[in-house]
This record gives sequence, C-alpha cells and structure tokens, in this order.
Amino acid sequence: MPNFTWKDKIIPFNPNLLDDPLFKVNQYDKVDNQAIIDISKTHDSDFLKYLINSSSVYWKKKKKTTDELIEEDTHLLNKLCAIGYLLHTFRDDSKTYAVIAMDLEESEIGESNGGTGKSLLGYALSNILTDAYIAGKKRRLFDDDFVFEQVNERTDLLFFDDVRTNFDFEFLYPVITGKMMVNPKNKSKFTLNKNDVPKVYISTNHAVKDNGKSDKRRQYIIGFSDYYHPDRSPKDEFKRNLFSNEWDFEQWNQFYNLMALAVQAYFKYGKIEAPNKTIIQRKLRQDIGEDFIQWAEIYFFQESNLSERNNRKELTEDFFQNISANKKKYYSPQKFSKCFRLYAKYKDYRFNAHIPKTEDNPSQRDKTGANEFFTLTKSSTV
Repeated sequence: MPNFTWKDKIIPFNPNLLDDPLFKVNQYDKVDNQAIIDISKTHDSDFLKYLINSSSVYWKKKKKTTDELIEEDTHLLNKLCAIGYLLHTFRDDSKTYAVIAMDLEESEIGESNGGTGKSLLGYALSNILTDAYIAGKKRRLFDDDFVFEQVNERTDLLFFDDVRTNFDFEFLYPVITGKMMVNPKNKSKFTLNKNDVPKVYISTNHAVKDNGKSDKRRQYIIGFSDYYHPDRSPKDEFKRNLFSNEWDFEQWNQFYNLMALAVQAYFKYGKIEAPNKTIIQRKLRQDIGEDFIQWAEIYFFQESNLSERNNRKELTEDFFQNISANKKKYYSPQKFSKCFRLYAKYKDYRFNAHIPKTEDNPSQRDKTGANEFFTLTKSSTV
C-alpha cells in the first residue's frame, strides 16, 4: 500500500482471499428494510454461524415462512453492517453511531436474559481493533472521573459490556459525535479530536432508554435472538472456543474474510435498521414500568373495562391502591397519563379512538367539565 501505518496495527496473519465469498446479499429493499442473503455452502465458518444463529428469531420453528426467513436475513445484514461500521476508520460526521446490542426476547424490567452472544461480538472486534474494555455493571459509571483512562489516540473502540438499565446514554453524545476528554490517573488531561475518538459498542440485557430523536439518530441497534442462552453457548455448539488457539488457520482466515466483507457491506448499504417490532416492545415496556403494566394487565383483563370511558382520577386512585407507598412518589398525574398512552401502544390498543385528532386537540383528550376520561379499544374492533 502507498501509505504508512503503525506497526502495532498490523495483524500478524497472512490471509487468503476466498474465491467463494462467505455470503452474498442477493437483494435488499431499502423501503421495506428487507434483505435476502445467500450463505456459501463451500465454507464452514464458526463466526458466521454464530451471527446467523444469533439472528435466528424463529429458530424454534421447524418450518419458517418466507417472511420469517427474510426477517432473519435482515437481522443478519443489520449485524454485518454494524460490524463494518465499527471496523472502518473513515469518518462521516453525519453518520456517527454507538452500536447497541440488545436481546430480542421480551422480559420483565430488571430480569436479565443474558448469554445470547452480545459480548462475544465485542470480543470478536477486539481481535482486529485496539479496544478499551469498560465493565458496564458499575453503579454511576460516569461519575468516575477516570472512566476513560485506558483511552488514547490509538484506541479504536470503546466496549461497554453488559450495561445497567439506567445507563446514561446522553453522556456519550460528545464521544459519538465530537471530541473526547480523557483524564488518566496521575497524568494531565488531554482531548482527542473527533478523528481520533474511538467508536462505541455497547452490550446490554435491557433496552437502552432514549430521549427522542437526539438519542435515536446516534444509536445503531442490533438484536440478538435467544438461540444462545445460559444452557447453550457458542462453545457448546462448536466444541471449541472462538478466537482462541483452538481455531486452525482456516477458521481464522474465514473470520478475517468475513470482517472484510462486513466493511464492504457497510459501505454499500450503510446503516441497516434491525426489524424493530420486538425492540420497540422492549423499549415500551421499560418506559412504562413493570408496576404499571402489572396493574393494567389486571384492570383491563375485565373486558368491561375496555371500550368504556374510564375516569382518569378513578384509574389513578385504583393504580395507587395496587402499588407500594414508596413507589407512589414516582408517579405524577402527568406520568400516569404518559404511561397509559404508552401502554396502549404496547398492547396495540387505540387510545380515545372516538375523539377525532384535530389541530385544537392533537392528543385526543376527552374532557367533560373537570373530568378527563381514558378509553382503550382493541384495534380489531375499530
């Protein structure tokens, strides 16, 4: 190459370019966000199989529909392009993201599924990139002045592993889109310019909260199925540890070929959104809160409470009677109303469907005098 590079950036391996690529994207429909991928039958890559399995949302089904197969292929392309984004060093200020790996299986807030392979992808990247590993379980992570002490101008990746439910994503705004302040222990602070700031990979067993468009445009979500779980790990399946001396030349060669193809895929297709129905459900559940969901599931289990005008004050009082006293302080009337509307989305119900949305009443409020009413209707009945 007619350029210079740092010696420690060169991986001591002599790869062979595979004549038959490990995968080909036969079709990608950007409008509908649907991909069809052809996997090579010539090769047997552990890492590619791991990516395929962790994208297999319908692995429990003996026979999958065409739509289900396309959805799984789209999850796979979503991961491959995310890998390509993290690996390349060209900076486009309009396309800077934190890649966030989360479980697709819905669970109660605070319940940790884990074991789905999210951290393994971070370890895969560390075989190519110079990374700074940050354990995400630490409480008040960003209160630590030295949280980025490992980082320097040669760091390629910040790997936040297994972050908590209340992870402060907003703290990373400058890291994702601009400069970065580093405070090493016993040394002077310094600032990395935006071209030297490492990219960000986050693994979590929860939905990372977002505060609207500012967060969403900085997040590249990738979803992991529950194919891998605490009782079945990649090592159980492949009978060897990935990225170890248990891999022979062929496995490493396929791995490097695959990573190069991932970079090409990103430059060709850009950011691919994960099929987001399950991801949206998980985020909604987290925003609503488990106490509210449990109350609403019981209250609206009675069919008579659906399609009825429910007095907001009476609903609020019923809710407060069913939660502990120390939790009541977290629910204002405004928050209760917000949770109620989010619950309607979560259950695919219509909120106040009998009230037309107008310029004067865009939120479809139903008020009679001093009383406000909430009505939930099943979508199929509207």
